[in-house]
Amino acid sequence: MGGPRGRRALVHAALGAGLSALVVMTVTVGDTSAAAEPAAPAAAATVASASAATATAVEPAESPAAATPSAAAPAALGGPLTPAELVAAFDRLVLPGTSDPAALPPITGDGATDAAIRAAGEARGYRVRAVADVGRLVPVGGVLLQPEAAAAWGRVQSAAAAAGHGGLRLVSGYRSAGDQAAIFGRYLASWGLDRALGRAAVPGYSKHHTGFAVDIAQGGLGGPAFGLSPAYAWLAADGFANARQHGFLPSYPPGAGPQGPDAEPWELVYAGTEAIRCAGPYATADPSCLPVRCPRLAATPVPFRFRQPDCTSLGVPLSPVETVDVDHTPSGRGYWVTTAGGVVRATNARHAGHGPTLRAGELVVALEPTPTERGYWLFTTAGRVFPYGDARHRGDVTTVLPPGQALRLPIVDAVATASGRGYLMVATDGGVFGFGDGRFQGSLPGVLGGRLPDAAVVGIAMAPGGYWLVGADGGIFTFGRIGFHGSVPGVLGGRRLDAPVAGMVASPAAGGYFLVGADGGVFTFGAAPFLGSLGGTGPRKSPIAALSPSPRDRSYLLVDAVGTTRAFR
Repeated sequence: MGGPRGRRALVHAALGAGLSALVVMTVTVGDTSAAAEPAAPAAAATVASASAATATAVEPAESPAAATPSAAAPAALGGPLTPAELVAAFDRLVLPGTSDPAALPPITGDGATDAAIRAAGEARGYRVRAVADVGRLVPVGGVLLQPEAAAAWGRVQSAAAAAGHGGLRLVSGYRSAGDQAAIFGRYLASWGLDRALGRAAVPGYSKHHTGFAVDIAQGGLGGPAFGLSPAYAWLAADGFANARQHGFLPSYPPGAGPQGPDAEPWELVYAGTEAIRCAGPYATADPSCLPVRCPRLAATPVPFRFRQPDCTSLGVPLSPVETVDVDHTPSGRGYWVTTAGGVVRATNARHAGHGPTLRAGELVVALEPTPTERGYWLFTTAGRVFPYGDARHRGDVTTVLPPGQALRLPIVDAVATASGRGYLMVATDGGVFGFGDGRFQGSLPGVLGGRLPDAAVVGIAMAPGGYWLVGADGGIFTFGRIGFHGSVPGVLGGRRLDAPVAGMVASPAAGGYFLVGADGGVFTFGAAPFLGSLGGTGPRKSPIAALSPSPRDRSYLLVDAVGTTRAFR
């Protein structure tokens, strides 16, 4: 059936003051022969009329449009963030005064050894970092920093001193790749690779390269000992509220999952107050947050603003540590859970491999298994495909775009065909790419004239004869010769959708589909059974990322951004 599995699209989004005017649309383009269509802005239309559906929701969040980190402290930053959200608030940014490295720097001087070290580092969650324009940096406290971070650091010191925590000082700021290589080399020689990776970043992978990271101490308490200092207790209280108030976050907080080194209480990173206000799964329900310009996603170099008055995300993950997908095996006996960094966890399922080599800003958005259960594909925001086990590479977006041209907007979801000999990918504007026997049957840019959609497309599901696309507002688009079974706007009758739809998956029984909201609310249409949801249980610490129905029995799994699963039967 090509679809009875989990479907991600972790949407950190706001849907504005309410659903806009709805346009009934079912698109049937069954005879279109194009193999793939590059993503481009398209108009949104949501479809009215629905069959049985049940869901509830929580306030949505602001998300990036276009901005750089702001040095101004806001009146309020909302509640504490989860460790994954703390990491994501920095990792999501396109940082001013930086550029992607032209090449990765040497580590030991031996190419094979360096490649093995990088692979081990990436498996721990390290990611390649942007490099500062050194001419832009300013001296402060004996180190070099980006000017935004330098100004904010002065405010942190003043606030700490006013709270009785004097002696807070900088130990390190910007580091060149050569500086980092010297530090990492000492640890490597003394401790071996595993322990060295737990304490120091691989050259080229350090946040210090950006000029936005600082190592700090209080008096003689530096390094791990800083975690025992009164100043650290003050900074870390209430989810690092005193640091967040001035735009700083812990670089490597405890409990964030694979993020590179072990937790480092002495290192902070400047993300800016705007990024922090827009960092949570729904940011805040406070309307005062809505006008704030959210910093743009690193995976999305071209700003893409929708019609909502607030910032709306593009349905892409924010950090490699986020869980993005859960997928049952075709037999229903097990499942896989996948992170945006490409780490795959198998439960009663074959682990065929993981850890793709991702480019700067590139993240995994979906896993699709082969019919044999002996392999799977990982799909990325850049439209690249990584096969494992008996999965075969059938092509990717880089093979259909003109040389040197990249996607304008990221891929957010993918689905494999029932035969396992092809797959489809969809971008946030509804552009669809088909490969192998994944037949292209139309897309939003192809039929809606290039107008901006009301909501980002966040998912795709397949049935014999065609496929559906879903927007963050729950609007459904059909392509090919398949049925329309209902949509969220048709259920709500124009009422506000408080939390965005996170993704969609076809029902194992023909003739239906599931939608899941970021709050855990579940909508069922057609033959898809409603078995329960997490909607209406209050704000979640971690948003729901995906739903996967079992092909074996009447049950489904929900998974949140930190990888916790919940079964409903």
